Amino acid sequence: MRKTTLIIIIAMVPVFIAVAVWLKTTAFDTTLELHVRDAVSKAWVYDFTAVLQNRTIRGFYQSDSSLSVYRFKKLQRGTWEMKVTAPFYGERTVPINLKRGKNVLDEPVEMEGYTIPGLKRFYVFSEPKNGDLVLELRPVGSDGRAIVNHPCLDIWIGCRVSVQIKDGVFIQEPTREGSTYGTVLFSGQVPWEWDPAPHTTFRYRAALSLDEVKSHQAPYWVLDYLIIVADPRKISRDTIDTIVGRDVYGAGFQELGTALDSYSDELQYFIYRSWNVPSPLSGSRGS
Repeated sequence: MRKTTLIIIIAMVPVFIAVAVWLKTTAFDTTLELHVRDAVSKAWVYDFTAVLQNRTIRGFYQSDSSLSVYRFKKLQRGTWEMKVTAPFYGERTVPINLKRGKNVLDEPVEMEGYTIPGLKRFYVFSEPKNGDLVLELRPVGSDGRAIVNHPCLDIWIGCRVSVQIKDGVFIQEPTREGSTYGTVLFSGQVPWEWDPAPHTTFRYRAALSLDEVKSHQAPYWVLDYLIIVADPRKISRDTIDTIVGRDVYGAGFQELGTALDSYSDELQYFIYRSWNVPSPLSGSRGS
């Protein structure tokens, strides 16, 4: 009897070992998959950190075609909180209920940016392309350097297109001395898009359809720009639209700037003027 019992115990050893190995491995087989994206652009967030239990994930550049999948491994089951942070974004705390095995967040963790760090001004470059006047906006810091990695803020871009004149007639060659602006051909908001391609240095690009610009034979234009960069924690886009209202079609951008001065704690605004811009419509449409 004793011998039989010993044989059974010896035979069960591999089973005990197998069970122990299974328990050890399955205790750490809990995983979580997630995406992190910018709330405005719906693209990736640069330099985010996600922390869950004693695990940390860092994310930087991603593809411009789709969001990358990030994965926590060897987690403990139960109810937890995941914290996601990124420079110049509001912190997110996400409740997580982990079951054994694979867990997937149904929706991306959205991060809301609140500032373009160190923003001092924009450089605005314009060129006609495929029936549009394309505007490339380049944010620059106080040190004169381009600001490359920053949150996507829902900026407001206004553009006014005017005929450039001198002595009452439109100019025939570039000149600044004695020039002023005459007939307004367009004044309003311009839609923009965000370029998430990793190699892109300047991500804001706006496009004014030339079909919206009044016909005129003037060879040169004056372009005025109004760019509003707001902190969404302090002021909503609807409020900005109300401030601007229909004045963008009436009062000049300088007058709008005066109205915006009282919101200096909530937003920044920038007004620029470009002279001697060749008209892509000159000679192509009737006056």
